[in-house]
Amino acid sequence: MTKKDYFRQRFASLGLSLTEADLLDLGIPDLSGEATAEEQRNLYIAFIRFIPQILLRPSSISEGGTSLARASKDDIIAFYSNECKRLGLKDELSKKPKVIFR
Repeated sequence: MTKKDYFRQRFASLGLSLTEADLLDLGIPDLSGEATAEEQRNLYIAFIRFIPQILLRPSSISEGGTSLARASKDDIIAFYSNECKRLGLKDELSKKPKVIFR
């Protein structure tokens, strides 16, 4: 499986399709190269880090009697937050207040 296929399948599981520009924004070199087992963690982290950008897209589209919908915003945020915690990444979507003691 190529890296490009990996990302397309990952986002398809959320009901999203990626444009060529989205794939470039992931910042992964050589998307046509094979996704190796050694790279899998880094590819998954790139996938998780891209999630905040996809929340700007519409949640559903209807045209000519056909309707497409993605996972709900709340479900995507919950998934993202859980994965950030599990992977030790900064949760960019968290609205938790920061408390600073001096």
